[in-house]
Amino acid sequence: MIDQVDFYTGFEGEGEVRFICQSDEKKYSISIWEGYFFDIMNALLDNLNEMNIKPTGIVYCYQTQTGWYDESPWLLEDLDITSNYFELILKNAGFDEKREGILAAIIELLN
Repeated sequence: MIDQVDFYTGFEGEGEVRFICQSDEKKYSISIWEGYFFDIMNALLDNLNEMNIKPTGIVYCYQTQTGWYDESPWLLEDLDITSNYFELILKNAGFDEKREGILAAIIELLN
């Protein structure tokens, strides 16, 4: 069984970021237009900089363009840190409903 959340439709042909969580019985997938993802990651970087927190994990990889830029698929190993980062930005960024929905879906998948 596959559960898929789509935030990419309407942007076909442009960059896509996909989060996938798979077990023996199920596959969960979130497809995101890269523009939404870049907005979220840039806001997260700005918030971490304001709080004098050195980025790690996915935020560090985004900032330095390593990780998923080097290989696909890319295994995200620091699920707790990533979830905490996305929860932080969900509370602090004041995003519109679409980006809040994307963050909520990613957090649910990570947890």
